[in-house]
Amino acid sequence: MTLPRPKLTLTKCLDGLNLTYIFLAAILFFALAGGVFTNHTFEKQRREARLMYCDFAKYYVCGKIALGPDRQKAYDARLQADYLVRYAFGDEKQAEEFIHYPPMDFPLMAPLATLPIEECFLAFLLIGAATFTTGTFLLSRAGAKAGAGFNSINAIVFFWLAVFGSVPMLRAFALGQTSLFLTGITAIYLFAMLKDRPFLAGLSLALTSIKPQYSVFLVMPALAQKRYKIIFAAAICELIMLGAAAATIGFSNIINYPQIVLHAEQTSNLAGGFTSEMVNVRGLLAIVLADNIAVKIAAVVAACTWLYLGFLWWKFARPSTTASSSASPAKVSPHKIALLLSITVLYCLTFSPHTHLYDCLILSVCAPSVGQSTLRASLAGLEHWSAKLLSLMLILYPAAGWIFLFMPGPGGSFRTAPFAIYNLILCATATLALYNPGKLEPPPGESATLDARGEWL
Repeated sequence: MTLPRPKLTLTKCLDGLNLTYIFLAAILFFALAGGVFTNHTFEKQRREARLMYCDFAKYYVCGKIALGPDRQKAYDARLQADYLVRYAFGDEKQAEEFIHYPPMDFPLMAPLATLPIEECFLAFLLIGAATFTTGTFLLSRAGAKAGAGFNSINAIVFFWLAVFGSVPMLRAFALGQTSLFLTGITAIYLFAMLKDRPFLAGLSLALTSIKPQYSVFLVMPALAQKRYKIIFAAAICELIMLGAAAATIGFSNIINYPQIVLHAEQTSNLAGGFTSEMVNVRGLLAIVLADNIAVKIAAVVAACTWLYLGFLWWKFARPSTTASSSASPAKVSPHKIALLLSITVLYCLTFSPHTHLYDCLILSVCAPSVGQSTLRASLAGLEHWSAKLLSLMLILYPAAGWIFLFMPGPGGSFRTAPFAIYNLILCATATLALYNPGKLEPPPGESATLDARGEWL
């Protein structure tokens, strides 16, 4: 079927406005971030505002504890508070949230913690940015073959600028979160799944366990497709990281970690009491229900969604009964696999038990997987309305975030709930697109690739 070419003058203008906004927002972010290091204001900002760089301070303390004589007591709240005051500009009179990061974070942060804290933060950001740009560049190359429109250097550069100029990126920077690194690792995982590179997929999957609530969902593609080489590689890499953690903070801390994190999640003075500001189902439920009820309902929803995700992989990308244990997804269309991988990412953020605004950065990997790089290309090149809407929503996500941030009204969950609702709509739209694939079909005699303007090459 040959699609008609609609008049897209309005979308061309909107694309121009969107690109202008992206450029200006990115410049603003780089100016603010660069000023912290050129003016050496890290310590001043950290002392004046308790939440500034608070998560990075905890990561830094993980590294310091790993290098210190008391590392066997890594999850002792008083020891953590002492290290925060001594090494991370903490306040003796105002306690910060309990550090319940996974055990492997301690040895992973140890090399960086040998640097002074400001230089460590700069290295932390640069490593995250390098991982993010590398992962999304590789994914854009694989995504182009699956029908995504990020097939030019201009498209990927403006995609990077859009991410750096987004609200989740600003929040990740202000708190000092690992979002850039985790986004890059997730992109590498999707790339490796699309290109059938089991060791790389297993390694990146293992590294996502720095936030294990996402790994539980991200492992589903390998489980559903019986790609045991990926699972085996991930298990080996995970065991190596756990071995490093055991050698650093002791085996008992690894064994007791599930109990530690469960206690921290259910105790407001440890977890911080920001559950109603989460951008997931739990956050929406916590607005109207007590969190001890919301978390139980959210856990049931998460389990059901995890099973449904497995059903989607079984239905649309079921491995052949004659396939080997290292079955390749080549028999399934690359577009369908890319869409399933994007749905996996969307589900893992929206339905996991712990998702904050800075985690929304990970959703950006869906754009070079299944989206188009412009509004015009989205409307011209995708067959089903759900595929068009999915691509449009991914393109408009950064701009929508700033609207949510600055719209009139109170702060807190009033600002974050729209992100959770937007994420839910993305999940529903992507699922509909899977049931009604948005195939790319060029006019007769032309190649099957759209350029950034929505024209067939």
